Amino acid sequence: MKFNSRELIFIKRGLRCTAMVTALILLIPLVAMQLTNEVNWGELDFIVMALLCSIVGGSYVLLAIIRPQSRVLIGISLAALFVLIWAELAVGFLSI
Repeated sequence: MKFNSRELIFIKRGLRCTAMVTALILLIPLVAMQLTNEVNWGELDFIVMALLCSIVGGSYVLLAIIRPQSRVLIGISLAALFVLIWAELAVGFLSI
């Protein structure tokens, strides 16, 4: 699939925003670890969360280009998937 220059600008901007939001999300547990002993994340936790945020954000950017009329539905679906995966990794409620 070829993208025109306008779409490429949107992709670059979207991926840049995804990287910034991922960094901000990862700052929350990092700061919390400095303030309390109740938050105990290891390196693997940060790597997994960074991958999860990056994949979900990048998927939104690319899918929003392919199906611009479905941006809201794509966003809601990816947000629900993100929360489901995050909750499963955090507490394992699905028992898979």
